[in-house]
Amino acid sequence: MTNPSNEALSDKLREMADVLEVQHEDGYRIAAYRQAARTLLELDKPIDEIVRKEGLKGVVELPGMEPARSAVRITRTGEAVPNHTGNRTGAGSPDSRRTGRRHARAAGAGSP
Repeated sequence: MTNPSNEALSDKLREMADVLEVQHEDGYRIAAYRQAARTLLELDKPIDEIVRKEGLKGVVELPGMEPARSAVRITRTGEAVPNHTGNRTGAGSPDSRRTGRRHARAAGAGSP
């Protein structure tokens, strides 16, 4: 039987994948969130127990848990929405490059 905390976290990771999909994010990243959701449902112990005892390292070591930082954050805070304006901002960060591309498209740059 699936652990309730694992099921709830799995649902949140699937929601995050859906948000990323609507935002037209990278398909690999979307697939990684969905795989992590499936992995949680297959665990034989609660993910919050793994986080409490082993921290991020314990979660990262699980197969299919590339979005481990998100899983740990959700376990600790309950926050389910991807935060693209978090600590990784500034020139050259993945967030600023992605935003730059969006602004360029909106302004017509790169259009035939």
